[in-house]
Amino acid sequence: LLPRQYLATEFLERVEVLRGASAFLNGAAPGGSGLGGAVNAVPKRAPNDALNEITLGVDSGGQGYVAADIARRFGPDQSVGVRLNLARRDGNTVVDDAKRELTVAALGLDFRTGNLRLSADIGYQDHKLKNAQPSITIASGPIPSAPDASKNLGQPWTYSNEKDTFGTVRAEYDVSRDWTVWGAYGMRNGDEANDLAGTTVNAAGNINYLRSVVTRQDRITTGEVGIRGQLKTGDVSHTLVFSAATYRGKTNAPYAFADFAGVTTTGSLY
Repeated sequence: LLPRQYLATEFLERVEVLRGASAFLNGAAPGGSGLGGAVNAVPKRAPNDALNEITLGVDSGGQGYVAADIARRFGPDQSVGVRLNLARRDGNTVVDDAKRELTVAALGLDFRTGNLRLSADIGYQDHKLKNAQPSITIASGPIPSAPDASKNLGQPWTYSNEKDTFGTVRAEYDVSRDWTVWGAYGMRNGDEANDLAGTTVNAAGNINYLRSVVTRQDRITTGEVGIRGQLKTGDVSHTLVFSAATYRGKTNAPYAFADFAGVTTTGSLY
């Protein structure tokens, strides 16, 4: 459900890395890559105390940054929580002639009372890169010496634009002290467009560029229901989970290469 290429840290309370077998906890990942572990991105929730944070800054390269993190709890028992995060980043980066633009908005809602817990998260992210430093592939042979890290090896016409809107709702109810039922639903609309130059460097430091143009649309929906409980047989405790999940993804991603052989420059890595 989260943006495919990049996720702003302003969305997250914390990141949990689950090592080892994890399919029994959350099911198998749709990409088939979650059998040996999982990364769980935990969204922000309103704390018990009111929160008002405004952040202003200038990053290396002169990039401006402003962010707001505001949270409140309401009701006589503080059962309703609202947390709003906003962020804007724009300007040059530490790499020559590279620019980055980021707009983030996230709203986290939660309700807790008695045996019932409800939550909802809505997020929007617009991330744009222009003339960004490309990843570099080293051709076979000795690895050349690294150039100045601030020198831009990309092409001035390259760009990458990604825009995502996503949201989830979740409900949990304690049927008894030992048994809980839950259900969840989520969706994401993602749109991407980029014009890139894949960069390969040989042992002499000469650069080969392979230009590619891609547009992509993702329409993702997920759902989950389950029941979790504990019981004992003698001195042995058991935790049982019965769950079912569904995932539907529709992707349109046409692409084109300008020259399948690539274009070798007369200059070098340096």
